[in-house]
Amino acid sequence: MFSKGAPSRKQISGLAEKEARREAVDLAVGDLRKNLTQTADAGVQQVHQQQQQISLKEKEVRHLVKQAQRHTKQWTSTADAVAGTLKEYGDIQNYLEVLDAETAGLLADLEQLAALRRARKHRQQQQQRLQRLTQTPGRTQHEKLSPPVLRPGPHYTLSPRAPARGFLCHLARISSAKMADEHATALEHARSIVQKVKAFCVKRKAMRRHWIILARDILAFASGMRSAIMLDYISEPPPVIHQLLDSIGPELSHLTGEKVIHAQLDGCSYILRRSCVHSRANLKAWPLQHQQPAFIAFDTQQPCKRSRWALPEEVQGVLQALHPLAEALLNAEVDVVLDLGSLTVLTMPTLSGCLLGYPIVYLIDSHECGSAAASILSLEGQMLYQITSPCTVLEDLGTLDQDARTRAACMATCGIPQHLTDGVKAQEQLDGWLKSSQEKQYRGSWSLWGPVKLAFCSLHADSCTF
Repeated sequence: MFSKGAPSRKQISGLAEKEARREAVDLAVGDLRKNLTQTADAGVQQVHQQQQQISLKEKEVRHLVKQAQRHTKQWTSTADAVAGTLKEYGDIQNYLEVLDAETAGLLADLEQLAALRRARKHRQQQQQRLQRLTQTPGRTQHEKLSPPVLRPGPHYTLSPRAPARGFLCHLARISSAKMADEHATALEHARSIVQKVKAFCVKRKAMRRHWIILARDILAFASGMRSAIMLDYISEPPPVIHQLLDSIGPELSHLTGEKVIHAQLDGCSYILRRSCVHSRANLKAWPLQHQQPAFIAFDTQQPCKRSRWALPEEVQGVLQALHPLAEALLNAEVDVVLDLGSLTVLTMPTLSGCLLGYPIVYLIDSHECGSAAASILSLEGQMLYQITSPCTVLEDLGTLDQDARTRAACMATCGIPQHLTDGVKAQEQLDGWLKSSQEKQYRGSWSLWGPVKLAFCSLHADSCTF
C-alpha cells in the first residue's frame, strides 16, 4: 500500500511525458539555432565574397578610367598637333600662293621691260633708217637739219628740201611710239588688276577657286569687251565686292575712263559702266543691227507650247522698261550699291541679257513664265553657242593648266532652240555680236584679247532654270 502523500502513477507518467516533450523542444531549438547560425554564417560569407568582387570591380573600373584618361590626353594632344599642322600647312599654302602671284608679277615686269627694250631698239632702227632716207649728197649739215618749208598757194605743199616720205615716216614714228607707250601702260594696269584680284581672292575661301573667272570678267569689262559683268558665282556680301572694287579702282578708271557702278538684283552683284548701260537703254542707240540682241519669247498659254522670236511690240516694251534704269544710272553714286529691282520691272534673266550685251535675250516676265520656259527648253533641242577669246594677260601667268585656260578664254555661252536656227536671224545676230566684239577689241582693249571665235554644238537641255 502506498503512503498518502506519495505521487500517483498517473502523475509520474505525466511528468515523464512533460520531460520528454521538454527534451524534444530543447533538441528542436538547438537544431534551429544551429541551422540559423549556419545560414547566417553562409550569408555573411556570401556578402563578404560579394564585397570582395565589388572591390575587384572597383579596381578594374578605376584602372579603366585612368587608362581612358591617358588615351583622352593622348588623343587631345594628337588632335592639337594635327590642328597645328593643318594651320601651318594652310599658312604655307597661302604664302606659296602669294609668292606665286608676286613671282608672276616679277616675270610680267621683266617681260614688259624686255618689250620696252625691243620697242626702243625698233625706234632707234627707224631713226637710223629715216636719217639715211633724208640725207642726200652735196647737202650741208644745216640743210640736212632744216625743217620743211610751207609755201603759200591753193594747197600747201612741202618744200623739195624735205621729202614727203621722211615727214610721213616721222609722223608714223611718233604715232607708233605713242601707241607703244599706251599699250605698255594698259598692259601694266591689266597685270596689276590680275595680281590684286588673285591676292584678294586667295585670302578668302569662298572666292579662292573663282579668281581666274573673276579676273577674266573684270579685264573683259575694263577693256570694253563687255558692257557689264554679273558675279553670280561669288557668294560674298556686297561690302566684300565693294572692297575689291576699291582696291582695283585706279586701274579700272584708267582703262575704262570713267567710274564703275556696283549694283544688285535678287542677291546677285553686277558691275556696270554708266555710259554703256545708258546707251543700251537709249532707243536712239539701238538701230544698229549688231548692237541690238535678238529676243526670244515663249507661247506658254498656247496648246502647242514653243519658243519663238519676240514681236516688235514686245521688244519695245523691254526697251521702255530700261529707261528708268538709264535715268537712275546718270545720277547714281559710285559708293552706293544700286538696287536694280527697285528701278525696273524686268526680271533677272531678261535684264541680265540686256545689260551684259549677250546676242540672245530671253523674255521672262514672271516666275511662272520662267518655269514654263524652262520646261519648254528642256523638250526642245538647242544649239549651244560658245564665244571664246584668249586673254594674253592671263596666259602670261604661266601657272594655269589647260582647264583653267579654257575657262579663262570663254567669253559667253548662249543656247538657241534648234527650230529657231533654221533661218538667218540667229546667225546674223551672232555674226554681228562677233563683229562688235572685234571692233571693241581694236578700239579699246589694247591687245589684251586674242581673236574672237564662235563654236557651237548640238545640245538637248535636260534642265534649265530661270
